[in-house]
Amino acid sequence: MAHDTGDDGSGESRPTDSADVLNMDRRGYVKAVGASVATGLGLGAASSPAAAHGETITSNQTGTHDGHFYSFWTDAEGTVEMTLGTTGNYELDWTDTNSTVCGLGWETGARRNVEYEASTFDPGSNGYLCLYGWTTDPLVEYYIIEDHGPYQPGDSFQGTVDTDGGTYDIYTSERVEKPSIEGTATFTQYWSIRQSGRTSGTITTGNHFDAWADNGMDMGTHDYQIMATEAYQSTGSSDVYVGTAGSGDGGSGDGGSGDGGSGDGGSGDGGSGGTQQPYDGTPHAVPGRIQAEEYDQGGSGVAYSDNTAENEGGAMRTGEGVDISSNSTGSGYSIGYIESGEWVEYTVDVDQAGDYTMDALVASDSGGGAFHVEVNGQNVSGDVSFGATGGWDSWETVSTSGVSLDAGQQVIRVAMDESWWDLNYLDLSLDGSGGGGGSGDGGDGSDGNDGSDGSDGSSGTLVAEIDPDTTSASVGERVAFRVTDTTDSGNWIDSLSWSLGNGETGSGWYVDTTYDSAGTYTVALDATNNEGDTTTDEVVVDVS
Repeated sequence: MAHDTGDDGSGESRPTDSADVLNMDRRGYVKAVGASVATGLGLGAASSPAAAHGETITSNQTGTHDGHFYSFWTDAEGTVEMTLGTTGNYELDWTDTNSTVCGLGWETGARRNVEYEASTFDPGSNGYLCLYGWTTDPLVEYYIIEDHGPYQPGDSFQGTVDTDGGTYDIYTSERVEKPSIEGTATFTQYWSIRQSGRTSGTITTGNHFDAWADNGMDMGTHDYQIMATEAYQSTGSSDVYVGTAGSGDGGSGDGGSGDGGSGDGGSGDGGSGGTQQPYDGTPHAVPGRIQAEEYDQGGSGVAYSDNTAENEGGAMRTGEGVDISSNSTGSGYSIGYIESGEWVEYTVDVDQAGDYTMDALVASDSGGGAFHVEVNGQNVSGDVSFGATGGWDSWETVSTSGVSLDAGQQVIRVAMDESWWDLNYLDLSLDGSGGGGGSGDGGDGSDGNDGSDGSDGSSGTLVAEIDPDTTSASVGERVAFRVTDTTDSGNWIDSLSWSLGNGETGSGWYVDTTYDSAGTYTVALDATNNEGDTTTDEVVVDVS
């Protein structure tokens, strides 16, 4: 959290009575409770397996309530009360408390669309209404703040992200030798803070995770994730409902109301014979990246076919049969335990008809793998195969070109042709759009020899590409530019340097600027990889 609590929070000792539990920092406490559940060890009064409707909690504990994970922590017991209501609801009241954070959510975080409503949020002098969670490897504490009191957190501004009808400012804060879920540690906090606060809506977490990644803010393996009320040295109250909206781990479904018990019991779209629809309600944009785990909703036989009825990976969409595992690359999830004959489908919206290059991030401990992509039953990719990558967390990119796609919305199927490999994501780009090729028209405006505007001409592949918010702006409008990593497999980006066309320069994975007069501005990105190769990508912004 954003404030020190006065104790070391190391979590190294294992408390055996309620006094020890009270003295633990909440991060060490929550982690210790999770460990005690996994190993069968007791934490005194700390763990409550299931809470009844209307139960009021006043002592530090975690547990489950109608399928949701809940967490109650304060460093001043007796000053905070949390009442668990109907499915997905809690009420929180605190009086002159020093520090508290309580909420409902999920024991394992994920790229889910979190639907919430706070009929009451009175933070007093200091408090947040937020989606809150942790990842490990790297160790990250993250907040998506929907509303807050007079105090706004965050130290280093990183950029903005537009999502869910609003703009969020992105910040980081560095925590040096502070309490964490792994004990006292040094780690980074990630913040998305909504500019215009709200107390109800949907949080599309994947948009925040992607924006953080675009700014070099990597995430690891998800720990818990809750819709939380956090308060510090204040008096206040909240009344919060939390659920999910079309995120694949529930929905109203056939399993009950709310979010269907977070999908762990096969509710929502986990069954068979449902109506096929995009994973988050919006088709995947092509050109663009398709995360493997974000296959369509609709269930078995409609959106996917898997040889086992259970999610053997045990991560994310646990009520369905596709085997999703956690990992440290990309979004943090991948499809694994792949067997020949299985398939998954994705609804996409193709911007322009043509031939596309498909880059797939894959891993195989031994033996390699193979797949192909179909549209309307036709193989549009040809057979894509690869050898062993050296381990399940050793990822490599396998590419194929000439994937023919029509413009508009359509469904693509990824069909598995060999067994025992993992798929992380697919990247689809229009053939020739990256300036590659080394001949012909020269890609992005070179003379046809180098193929990449300022590179050494050795490969014709851009180290990085510019991803602009817009290329048509108004005078005085802020325009943001992000980076798409297009380095070859086995390489990485070493440095990034920007020229924004208006005399301003920058560095890093994100820059923004405003243009004070009408005209045409050329934005250039010089990217250097670990081998010292430098390429330049350019985009033109028209300002009127």
